[in-house]
Amino acid sequence: ALHAGNSAEVRAAALPDLRRQLNAVLAAGEFAIVGLQHDVDLEGMEELRRYCQLRQRLRDDGAPGYPQGYRHTVGLETGDDAIEARAFVGQEGVTVICHATADVRSEVRVDGPRLGHPAIGTGGQEVDLEEGNLQFWILR
Repeated sequence: ALHAGNSAEVRAAALPDLRRQLNAVLAAGEFAIVGLQHDVDLEGMEELRRYCQLRQRLRDDGAPGYPQGYRHTVGLETGDDAIEARAFVGQEGVTVICHATADVRSEVRVDGPRLGHPAIGTGGQEVDLEEGNLQFWILR
């Protein structure tokens, strides 16, 4: 939707939903592909920078299983439908990514044994996010 070759109207219509779309892409371990054109300004660059910075943080932190160990919602339980949580499993642990579809304060419970990591146990993590924000944590 944000290909620079699209009309200004198409790009403008895509902007309000860009953060939600990029959060969903990050939470699924997918890549965002953006078509750039040297003579056309691309709106939404701040959101794309945020996406790249979060991907880099996940790499820098050695996020286990991200992105290849995607387990969708297996082993996760959210206390509120406004939290979208996804699990990624690697040999050395679990990465959980959450994003908020509305302002929310609740808990995400992680079942380590169900994710193949019994040493992690079963426990909860407090999530306090404003709509459109994202957080991740690593369990080893």
